[in-house]
Amino acid sequence: MSEGIASGQLRGRLELYPSDEALTVEVEGRKLPLEQEFSAVLAYGLEGAPVWDTEFGFFLSPGRRSGTNLVMLHPYRAGRIPVVLVHGTASSPARWADMINELQNDPLLNGRIQFWLFTYSTSNPILLSASELRAALLDIVKQLDPDGRDPALHRMVVIGHSQGGMLTRLMVTDSGNRFWDNVSKVPFSEIKGRRRRWRSSGTECSSAGAVREPGRVHRDAASRSFRVSSLVLDLVRRVVTLPVTLAKNMNELAAENPDLVEAQNAAKAMPTAVDNMRPGNRFVRSLSASPIARVSPPTRSSRYSVKAR
Repeated sequence: MSEGIASGQLRGRLELYPSDEALTVEVEGRKLPLEQEFSAVLAYGLEGAPVWDTEFGFFLSPGRRSGTNLVMLHPYRAGRIPVVLVHGTASSPARWADMINELQNDPLLNGRIQFWLFTYSTSNPILLSASELRAALLDIVKQLDPDGRDPALHRMVVIGHSQGGMLTRLMVTDSGNRFWDNVSKVPFSEIKGRRRRWRSSGTECSSAGAVREPGRVHRDAASRSFRVSSLVLDLVRRVVTLPVTLAKNMNELAAENPDLVEAQNAAKAMPTAVDNMRPGNRFVRSLSASPIARVSPPTRSSRYSVKAR
């Protein structure tokens, strides 16, 4: 090495290690600690990041959002329990930065959990967003573990704040026909046309059966209701533009069911998430009246629980 220093011709080798894969590296039989700084990396990544623009952007214009709803901070690691974070109204996954920073620096949790972030258009009807969350969770588990060999995936923890708490609640809710009964006295089986559009529109009970993947669900107590004046609600309805496909589906179903008054009314005035969260709203009452689903027989890895913080 001294000759290389003298001549100015040094040769070296650079090895890169994923920060979530190992804390040490073996060099000539000795384990050496890897220097890591999670906080600085996280802060640098969020500084001026486009994610901040999505908070009000996706709320005012839900149609702007495209691509996947569920993202991972790191590549999937088998054996690590997924912690799925669901943000609230006019918010984004970036708001979880402080919690993520604390937990990923915790030596007891390091190597035991992995963070997944769910994002959605927070002005859409809550049942529609819950349907997207449900589909994303079921799809990712199917993709990552089609043979069911990773028990950690079935101990998944879903944490929601504000409106995100209502979405997480719906993941373990057995609502029966409650949400459908809010909009129609006609049995769902008698609806004409492609009934799938009712599901995609969030009008039919998109949460009739609980997701069988989460092991635990935590929801913020603030998710129970959302107080808003009629003036603010009217303003929200004026400035928020719901997805074109949502309105199209409702209009087509209304046309296919001319005798169904509820379909006509729903097509004219689709509720936003702000409508859904008003105290006393039919959706809030139905959600509160719906029991938590239980797996039968209950097992340690599949029992559901809801904890209001």
